[in-house]
Amino acid sequence: MNNQSANTSSLFDKMENYTRTSINLFKLNSIERSADVVSSLLSRITIVTIASLFILFANVGLAFWIGKMLGEYYLGFFIVSGFYIILMILTFIFRNKAIKKPISDMIIKKMIHEDEIDNIIRNN
Repeated sequence: MNNQSANTSSLFDKMENYTRTSINLFKLNSIERSADVVSSLLSRITIVTIASLFILFANVGLAFWIGKMLGEYYLGFFIVSGFYIILMILTFIFRNKAIKKPISDMIIKKMIHEDEIDNIIRNN
C-alpha cells in the first residue's frame, strides 16, 4: 500500500511540475510575442514620425515655392492644403482596405508565428 501511495504522490508531483512548466512556458511565449509586436510598432512609429517631419518641412517649402511662382504666398499654401484635403477624402474612403486590414494582418502575424498558422489551417 505504501508503494502505491508513493507512486500516487510522485504522480501528483509530476503533474504539478508539468502544470507549472506549462504555465511558465505560456507566460514566456506571451511575453516574447508582446515584445515583438511592441518593438515592431515602436520602430514603425519612429520611422513614421521622422518621415512626417520631413514631409512637413518639404510641404512648407513647396507651398512657399508655389506661392512665389504665383506671386502670393498664401496661394501656395491653399494649393498644398487642397491636395491634402483630396488625400484625406481618399484615405477616408479606402481606410479599411488601405489601413485597417494591413495593420490587423501585421499584428496577427506577429502574435501567431507562421508554423502555428499552418497548424491551425491543417487542423481545421
